[in-house]
Amino acid sequence: MSKLQLFYEKQKTRWRIYYKSLSLRQIIWISFTCTALITTGFMGISFYGRFSSQLQQTIQEENEKLIEQVGNNCASYLRNIMKVSDTIYYSVIRNIDIGQESPAESFRLLYETNKESIESIAFVSSDGRLLESAPAANISENIHLRSQDWYVKAVKAKENIHFGSPFVFNIFATTDTEHTWSIPLSRYVKITENGRETSGVLLINLRYDGLSDIFSNVLLGSDTYLYLMDSQGEIVYHPFHQLVASGYMEESNESVALLRDGNHQEVLNKQPREITIKTIGYTGWRIVGVTTDESFSLSSAKNSLFTVFLVLFLGNLMIYFDEWYQSDF
Repeated sequence: MSKLQLFYEKQKTRWRIYYKSLSLRQIIWISFTCTALITTGFMGISFYGRFSSQLQQTIQEENEKLIEQVGNNCASYLRNIMKVSDTIYYSVIRNIDIGQESPAESFRLLYETNKESIESIAFVSSDGRLLESAPAANISENIHLRSQDWYVKAVKAKENIHFGSPFVFNIFATTDTEHTWSIPLSRYVKITENGRETSGVLLINLRYDGLSDIFSNVLLGSDTYLYLMDSQGEIVYHPFHQLVASGYMEESNESVALLRDGNHQEVLNKQPREITIKTIGYTGWRIVGVTTDESFSLSSAKNSLFTVFLVLFLGNLMIYFDEWYQSDF
């Protein structure tokens, strides 16, 4: 017999002798204590799992409501810009001969009326000439308008209104809008110039801070944030835009672009996260809500209260049974 087996047999014999020496009251006490401890452990695990599940569901529902609210605000903001674009095209450009009449005053009035959300307006011909702008400006040197991304997209898909990714606006040489971030909205337009029908592109630059205000005004938890990306996964707005752009913060926008709307689990840099996605219909833009896994665990205060409750509950049971044990059987 090995030493381990010999040790096991000795301990087994010792416990058998100890058990036979126990009185009925002691056996009941030990049985009750073990049962109480096991029951309390199962109750703790059950309560903790239930509370965590309810907390996770609550956070998901709150995130969905927030994203729905932000989505509606974004949609309303973009619809207003699209109405301005329609007004310029159908009420101004299509009603004049650009070679005989200048739309400058109409452009100026529409710009002044909407300058809280619009950075600038530009009207470009098919051969790359700046026909009109608001505020009035000249083109910067070495800028070829027809090579700009917003121009190319408008010409390629003539029936659509195109929303581009944010860029540093450096087209105009003599205005305060130079070197400011803006979001381009462009569309292909038909124009009449000196009695001849031709074409061009209408550009409206949205103020970047106008869009960021929609997100920054939403009250979020410390472990939750929202960002906006286009249909290709390019980030349009991010609360930590500079950190992401400089590479100090990693974002999963490229993989998120492949997911459908709804709730998804992901792991980024070994950090579990909950992703909620909603598409803004006609733009193809997608709002993404990110919640770190820390938000789904009970807070330290709730954990403490829960632990105290279990300790008090078990302690009261032990005290009650100990008093019964000390009394006459």
